[in-house]
Amino acid sequence: MALKPMQRVIVDDINMKCQDVAAQGTVVCFSATVGNVTTVASAVSGKKIAGVLLQDVVARGYAEHMVVLGQDTGTVNEPLLRKSRNETHVSGVCRLLKVGQVDTNWIDFTDNFIPGDIVYLTSSGKMSHHQDNAGCEKIGHVISGKDSDLYIRVFVNLA
Repeated sequence: MALKPMQRVIVDDINMKCQDVAAQGTVVCFSATVGNVTTVASAVSGKKIAGVLLQDVVARGYAEHMVVLGQDTGTVNEPLLRKSRNETHVSGVCRLLKVGQVDTNWIDFTDNFIPGDIVYLTSSGKMSHHQDNAGCEKIGHVISGKDSDLYIRVFVNLA
C-alpha cells in the first residue's frame, strides 16, 4: 500500500487512462498517446506530471468488482460487486489527485523530509526533496516528516 486511508482531495481528475500496472500513490506522467498516463521508467527530464494515482491499476483484463459475462460466481458470502473498488485495470480510466493532501510511502527512503520541503519526481518515479535533473517537476510540499510507518504527509499541487 502506498497511501494511508486519510486523504483530503480538493481537485481530482477522472479523464485519463493508465497504460501501466501501478500502485496507488504512484506519480504518473502524461503519455505520448493523448488521454493516457504512464509511470516513470527512467528519465524524468521533460516529462509533465499528470497526478498521483488514488487507486491501484491491475494487470487483469477486468477489475475485481466487475462481473464478467459467463463467469461462474458460484455461491459466495460476499458478492463480487462489494470487493475492492479502489482498483482499475490497465488501460482503464483511473482517478488522479491534482490538488490535495495524502499520506504516502512512495518516497525515496534515504531522504530526511522536513515540513516545508518541496517534493520533486525522481527518475525512480518516487518523491524526493532532491532534484535529479534540472527538468524535474515539482509535485508539492511536505507537511509532516516520516512517521513510525515511514509515511510522509504531502500537499500535492498540480493545478
